[in-house]
Amino acid sequence: MRPLKLTMSAFGPYAGKPQVVDFEKLGTGGLYLITGDTGAGKTTIFDAITYALYGEASGASREIDMLRSKYASEEEETYVELTFLHKGKVYTITRSPEYTRKKKSGEGTTKQIAKIEFIAPDRPPVTKIKEANTAIEELIGLTVEQFSQITMISQGAFRELLQAKTEVRRVIFRSIFKTGLYEKLEDTLSAEAKSLKQDREAAKAGVRQYISGIVCSEDSLHRPEVESAKKDEMLMEEVLELLSTLLAEDRREYDGLMEKITALDEESKALATEIGKYHEIQKNRAALADRKEKELTKAEEAETLEQLLEKAKETEPRQEELAKEITRIENVLPQYEAYQTALELYEKTAADLIREEEEARKAETKKAEQEQALLTLKEEWDTLQDSSAEREKLQNERKELLRRKEDMEELLDAFTALSKEEKKLEKKQKAYTEASLRSTALLGEYERKNKAFLDEQAGILAGSLREGTPCPVCGSTTHPAPAGLSPNAPTEAEVKAAKLAYEEAQEITNTASLEAGARSGVVNEKKTFVVSRCNVLLPKVEFEQAEEQAGELAQDLDRQISTLQGKITEATNREKRKQELDKLLPEEEAKLAEVTQKIMAQAEKLAALRANLHNRKDAMEAQKEKLTFESKQEALEEKAKVEAEFATLKEQLQKATEAYHQCINSLSGIRGEIKSLEDSLIDAPEIDLADLESRKATLEGEKKTKETLKEHVASRIRVNQNTEEGISKKARSITELEQTFVWVNALSDTANGKIRGKERLSLEVYYQGIFFDRILSRANIRLREMSGGQYDLKRAKATKSGSSGLDLDIIDHVNGTQRSVNSLSGGEAFLASLSLALGLSDEIQMSTGVHLDTLFVDEGFGSLDQETLNKAYSALNRLTEGNRLVGIISHVTELKERIDDQIVVKKDAQGISHCHICRR
Repeated sequence: MRPLKLTMSAFGPYAGKPQVVDFEKLGTGGLYLITGDTGAGKTTIFDAITYALYGEASGASREIDMLRSKYASEEEETYVELTFLHKGKVYTITRSPEYTRKKKSGEGTTKQIAKIEFIAPDRPPVTKIKEANTAIEELIGLTVEQFSQITMISQGAFRELLQAKTEVRRVIFRSIFKTGLYEKLEDTLSAEAKSLKQDREAAKAGVRQYISGIVCSEDSLHRPEVESAKKDEMLMEEVLELLSTLLAEDRREYDGLMEKITALDEESKALATEIGKYHEIQKNRAALADRKEKELTKAEEAETLEQLLEKAKETEPRQEELAKEITRIENVLPQYEAYQTALELYEKTAADLIREEEEARKAETKKAEQEQALLTLKEEWDTLQDSSAEREKLQNERKELLRRKEDMEELLDAFTALSKEEKKLEKKQKAYTEASLRSTALLGEYERKNKAFLDEQAGILAGSLREGTPCPVCGSTTHPAPAGLSPNAPTEAEVKAAKLAYEEAQEITNTASLEAGARSGVVNEKKTFVVSRCNVLLPKVEFEQAEEQAGELAQDLDRQISTLQGKITEATNREKRKQELDKLLPEEEAKLAEVTQKIMAQAEKLAALRANLHNRKDAMEAQKEKLTFESKQEALEEKAKVEAEFATLKEQLQKATEAYHQCINSLSGIRGEIKSLEDSLIDAPEIDLADLESRKATLEGEKKTKETLKEHVASRIRVNQNTEEGISKKARSITELEQTFVWVNALSDTANGKIRGKERLSLEVYYQGIFFDRILSRANIRLREMSGGQYDLKRAKATKSGSSGLDLDIIDHVNGTQRSVNSLSGGEAFLASLSLALGLSDEIQMSTGVHLDTLFVDEGFGSLDQETLNKAYSALNRLTEGNRLVGIISHVTELKERIDDQIVVKKDAQGISHCHICRR
């Protein structure tokens, strides 16, 4: 993969005009230098390439949301465009991050979403980010991490890698080789072994807890064995056997107690039965005496109730008279209802007549009102006949005023645009003047230095002249006044720098001149347009007063349009009113006809109601003559009075009858109970209650003692049975935990490098070591070249104490020693770390099968002595063999002088970076 062209817009420190890096100008091979001010954005060029390809920056400290330039204006778009060559085909990627920008219309800001366009020669353009990312990674054949490690050689990172101890290097390799899963496996195994050990100890503690709860009787022969078990003096199998013995002993005792309690319970129940018989006999004797006393009382009550019943029967003739009176009154009541119905019909007809008469009066009033309203509407309709023509005339006048106003506003806009362009022209002319003055000054500076440098060459030549020896310039053998060397003469580099500064300034001057010329053409074109419009719209006004006159005329036209609009609105409303009246007049005429018809119908209805009222009055008076009471209420009150007397007499007779019969039935029941109780007491035995209760109490006491003892035994059985089950379960768990712990702990010690007597080499370090050896093998090829065959890098042997396995030694072939890399000097350490970086790049390219035609080397040259710098330069120069471009990111002066092809990055006064390619 070879970059051909890179464009950065509002990206990182670059803002304003999009910055273009044309890599094709650098050729297809060799070294080039990326140089410039510190912090100007040299490494950002590599960031931009990485972002275009993968949507990520190359550095861990540079996040995507930090890529938009803080110097960019709200209108500038942030994007990176990369064109590159891969396997003979050209591809282009344009990618933008998500950022906030100013709205294209209206106020405020909006979020610009991330987007991409991937153009390939053998497929349609891809604009979906996920699809494009997959296609690019498949094309390049590298992940973003691999691309960064191969393409960008950062000396600081590899100096740290070179001098780090195993633990530090292990962390670094974890990031490079992605071996974190092996570390996770080591930690998982260690944690699992620790957890199993804790579970095993917890299970053993649980067994001891169970044993401490073993119980036995005070007089048990096995009590000493129980104490011994609680002191942890017995094996688990012996404890389980002891528990089995204790359980068998307690179960036998429990069964014996249950037999004795059952026998005592049966004997106690027999005594309880005898005591119950005694109480039953005593209860029956008391009940018999009570029933005989109640028999006498109930017989006297029956005699009294019989007398009351005979007295109540004497009212039966009066009840018959009252029943007849009630029937007579009930027959009269319907006549009152008929009178009430006739009265209500009469009153309703009278009310209907009054209501209809009022409706007739209202209808007459409404008719008069509608006749007057109709007359008013017709008069209004006559005044609105010419409203439509008036509105059309006003609208035509308004259209003409609007056209004239639009012409004036267009002319004012043209004046405004002309003013803006004149101001821009003034700025461009000022920029050109300033640039011209600066380029003139730089030209003078360059010519002065160039002349001084050439003069100095004459002084150098004069220093070699000898009397009698011909001058190589004029051939004279005498040299009366040879030129001398100037103490302040410039160097060739200073002359070249002055020339470059002049050329850059002249290029800026030319650009400013072209821009000012272009802007002048725009101003002339706009002024010509404004003058032509003034001649048409304001033919009698001088051009200098035309803008002011146009503004005043536009305001006057605006006022006329506003006044005319009010008249149009009034005319439109009058036209709408006429249209409303066109519909309303027929409707009002129909309403008047409807009211007239209604009045005629009401007159007929009133005549019928008056005749009906007379008939209903005659019917009401005839019904009133048939009534015997003053009112229906009086008849009802008399009926209620008679019914109350009848109900009272009837209720008294019923209650007397019921009371007498109930008393007779109750007396019969009492006499039956007396007969039954007397029969039950025939041959009743004599029982000694005190003797029975004494014997029962003795049995209950003995039974309670046995039950208490039984509960104690049952409690011991429950406790020891739970203990036996718990210990058995724990025993199985301990055996399983012990077996698992043994092999997991051994596996953990192996993976973590903790086997006694063996090298302390963890699984992750072992795996990393395989890669490390291959990288060192490739790195040593470079190191031998740069050190003249003196040095090789080699992994130190792992030790049996402390973390090891990735420590690095240096082999010195001159004195045959092997020592720590920390003993290398600064220059030697630089060569070693550079070799290590190149070895890693070679290894990843070999393992992935991907070859990159461009490399970047970032910094690390500033502290090198001349010899080490020469060796590093030679090694990097050899990397360019086979059409490979190697870019060195540095500001070291000697590299600037050695490397002709350069990408120069500079900051301006606002802190904005700009870059250009310089080839000498």
